[in-house]
Amino acid sequence: MMDTDMAAGSKDKLPPIIMESHAIHRFAGVDEVAAAIVFLAGPGAAFITGSVVDVNGGFTA
Repeated sequence: MMDTDMAAGSKDKLPPIIMESHAIHRFAGVDEVAAAIVFLAGPGAAFITGSVVDVNGGFTA
């Protein structure tokens, strides 16, 4: 989940195990996800093809 106005009301309603499942124990900031998108859209990612980049705080680690 991302830390947005829309998700603000649901943070407190989630079971603690949800936050404990993330390696960094918090929601993603919009700026963190945007930074990944900017990188993938820029020249630094020119050689990346056919890959899945999970920006999920280690949730699937």
